[in-house]
Amino acid sequence: PALAQIDSTNYLCAYDGGTGGDGCAAILTVDTGTWGITTAASLVYDTLAGLTPALAQIDSSNYLCA
Repeated sequence: PALAQIDSTNYLCAYDGGTGGDGCAAILTVDTGTWGITTAASLVYDTLAGLTPALAQIDSSNYLCA
């Protein structure tokens, strides 16, 4: 998986969804009091070739997944 920090409690995670090469992404929120992690949002961005994602931050609010 690839991980990029969005802010102090939110992270963007891109990963292989495990079914036919699906590329998936999720926004993960970390509760810094309990260190619990919840999924705030998720999506499938590639249904054929999302096996080895990489993330790059373009600016303060945009990310590139390749």
